[in-house]
Amino acid sequence: MQLENKKIHETLEDIDLNDMFSTVKIYQGKLTVIRKEMINIHERTSKLKKRVLRLQQIKQKEAMNKEQQREQELRREQELIGRSTIN
Repeated sequence: MQLENKKIHETLEDIDLNDMFSTVKIYQGKLTVIRKEMINIHERTSKLKKRVLRLQQIKQKEAMNKEQQREQELRREQELIGRSTIN
């Protein structure tokens, strides 16, 4: 009787152990999916940061060019005003 109880107990322990291994496999799969998603998100954010930096540089360049054009127009106006007062 004790031998049968021992075998039943060992069988139950084996079942619990198998359940634990199954649970571990499930969670390992979930971790793998999360890790892949994190890598994907990191890559996308890196690309977005590069794009933002490039767009900022373009905007700064456009603003600088616009300011230079405005200054040139002001100089031309001043030259024309200066010439017309001399004549």
